[in-house]
Order: sequence, then C-alpha cells, then structure tokens
Amino acid sequence: MRSEGALAGSFRDPAGYVFLRDGVVLRALREEGDADWQLLNASGLYAFLVEKNLLLAHDEMIGVPGLDSDVKRVLRPEQLPFYSFPYEWSFSQLRDAALLTLRVLRLALKRGMTLKDASAYNVSFLGAQPVFADILSFTRYEEDAPWQGYLQFCEQFFVPLLLSRRAGRSVSALLRAWHDGVPLPVGARLLRGFGMLRPAQLMHVHLHARSMRRNAAAPLGEGRVPRQSLQQTRALVDSLERAIRRMKLPQVSSAWTGYYDDTVYDAAETREKEDTVRQWTQALSPATVWDLGSNTGRYARIAAEGGAQTLAMDADDAVVDSMYRELKSEEPGNITPLVMNLANPSSGVGWAHEERPSLADRGPADLVLYLGLLHHLRYTHMLPLEKQAAFLARIARHVILEWIPPEDPNVRGLAVGSRANFAYSRALLISALESHFDLRETKVLGASGRELMLLVRKGEE
Repeated sequence: MRSEGALAGSFRDPAGYVFLRDGVVLRALREEGDADWQLLNASGLYAFLVEKNLLLAHDEMIGVPGLDSDVKRVLRPEQLPFYSFPYEWSFSQLRDAALLTLRVLRLALKRGMTLKDASAYNVSFLGAQPVFADILSFTRYEEDAPWQGYLQFCEQFFVPLLLSRRAGRSVSALLRAWHDGVPLPVGARLLRGFGMLRPAQLMHVHLHARSMRRNAAAPLGEGRVPRQSLQQTRALVDSLERAIRRMKLPQVSSAWTGYYDDTVYDAAETREKEDTVRQWTQALSPATVWDLGSNTGRYARIAAEGGAQTLAMDADDAVVDSMYRELKSEEPGNITPLVMNLANPSSGVGWAHEERPSLADRGPADLVLYLGLLHHLRYTHMLPLEKQAAFLARIARHVILEWIPPEDPNVRGLAVGSRANFAYSRALLISALESHFDLRETKVLGASGRELMLLVRKGEE
C-alpha cells in the first residue's frame, strides 16, 4: 500500500519505503527491512561504511505519527541537497558509482551480508563524491546463493560503460530511455565485434546473455537453479572491478573546453563579471545554486565559495567529465557536476512519469546562474525568450542572467547559422521577464555591451 507522503519512486521494495514529512526525507522499515537493519548494525557494517563516507548516515526517529500499521521503525537519512540520477552523470561518475557499488558489496560479504540489488539509483553524489543511499539493499547472505543484483549491475553499469568506451563518449543518457538498464541482449548485439574476446566482456555480457536465452527457452519449471559459492561471488566481483577500473575514454577535444580563453571579454571585463557574480551571490547567501550551462565551472566555483550546495550543469559530457575529475580531489566538495541539455532537461520518467522526478520538480534553487546561455538557446534551439523566462521562474527564486546584445560577435555567428530570423533585443527580454521577475540590479560589463541582471521571482523577498 502506498502511504500518504511516500515518494513516487518508492514502491518496489516490500521491505520499506521513503516518504516526506515536513520537507524531511524519512525511511519507513517494515518487518523484513527492520530485521536487515538490525543485522546491518550488529555486523558492524553500517558503522564502518558511514565512517568511510561510503553510506549515508541514518538516525532513528521516535514517535512519528500517521504511518502504516506494519511499519516497525523510521529512520532519518542524512539529507541530500539534490538527488541526481544515472542518466545525468558523465562517464567517470557512472564508473565511480559502479566501483562504489562493488566495494560496498565486497565489504558486505565479509560481514555475512550482501546486496539484494545493484541499482544505479542506489547511488547519488555529495559534491563530487558518490555515496550509497539505500540501506534496504542490504540483506543476510545465504550460503551458495548467487548474487541477485548481477544482471542489474551489468545492465545499469557494465554495459553502459562498455558502450561509452566504444562510442568514445558517455552514453549514460540511454538510461533515461531504458530506465531499468540497457537490456543485456541488446548490449551484447551492440557490442558485437568490439572487445568480444576480452575475458570480462565475454563473460559478463556475451556468455551472460547466452545463458539468459537458454534459461528463457527452457520449459517452465525446468530451469536450472544456480548455485554460487562465496568464493565464486567474490571472484565475480573481482572480475567486474578489474574490468571497470581499466575502462577509460579517449581524450576528446571539446569546443567548449577552451571557451573562456576565446571570448570577447578582455581581462578587466572578466574580473568585473566575476566580481559582480561574487558580490550578488554573497548578498543573497543562497543555500542552493544551479549553474546552467556551466562549461568548465568557473562561475559555479565562485557561487560555491560561500558554502552553497552547487550544481554545475552542462550539455557537453566531455567538459562535465573533466570538471568532475578535477573536483574529486578538491575541498570543500560542495559542487556536483551533471550532464544536462537545457533544451531537453531531465523529465519525469519511470512508472506514471513520476518514479524519477524532472529537473524542475527537484527545484526551485535559491539561485540560478544563467550566464552566456540565453542567446545559445534562442538561436541554436529556437527557444523563445518568453519560454526561457517561464522556465527560469519554475526552477529559481533568484537569477543572475547575462544579456548579450545582437551586435556581439558570438550572437552574430549564431544568427548567421540559424534556420530562422529571430527577433532578439533587450526590450523583448525585459518584456519576457517582467511577468515572472522583478529586476533588482543591473551591471554593464565594460565596452562589450554585455550586461548582468539580478532577477528576483515575484513573491520572493
């Protein structure tokens, strides 16, 4: 039974569910989940994983009213500022999430437990660090039982990573269409002729897919019940981990990597832009910032200086991947890079279009940076200024927007290659914004004619 307040994506596990209470995410455990939670604690696994920052910490809640009668316990997990999904990750993010899952499984096996699933959705990111979030994935290890999450791991991690390596760029976005993972038979066909003789790919994709076909063809009730010793399970994990650690993408040159080195701004105007973004951000003191079209993350870093949980989103997966690899070793670790095409942002997917919420449904952010983006979406994707303003009003309480005039070389270049002759002027922009935002402050940047605007959504202080 789905309880009032239960999150739309929390219905698949009979052991419990996640729900909201006064804006706080809580986890309800039924009898099966409560038994596994007690074992997780008694084994020492929970404390070890939390200490190593591999698992979200959970506190027990007492006296939570209005719950289902079969709820045995309520836990309050460490609250994530933003829950991202695998189809929003770069190659290295998906790779690190896969390695985290295998590491958690290996540690669980040492303490008499296992993971009953291997969903990529069990993992999210705190800053640029992957963290395991689903305590209901842990259960008691049964002797000679095969790992139940093996197929799911291959379809949601291993095959997408192999396909990315073959394509030379991240194909994590496939998980938006194949929400439960790239079907193994499809992956085997797509990877045919590419690394088929490599032992790990042969074993975990092609022979695995062949085994699935044989079992599917067996008469009902006559399929062989597999047995897998603990040693065999550990060997399976070792094989997957070795193969994934070796996976790398070729160094791809992106047109956006050197964007800030090839700009109409001179050094003084660049400093002026940075200083203005810093001053306005400090004055607002936002808890959450979304930098849309972040490129290499220069302005996301400025926004994050005050401690704001910051998302740096860009459509170029090569740029996002490079940014992620740099941020992994940095402090304070409050920037999360994501691959996000603003012309087609993440929509609601899964059952009833609600299982995984859209980007907009995970907002609004306290502050959105919309720098050097307006004209790209207008000319490249033919998105009218009115529609851009309306979308910003859905996802942001405040916006720092950059207006780039029609005579700017970058705008002229886009206009020449555009499929239509668009009306594009500051007056049209102000008209599009005025029904959604109040214009609090402006700053013209040197002689370039570019202008920063600080917008406050109507009704906000």
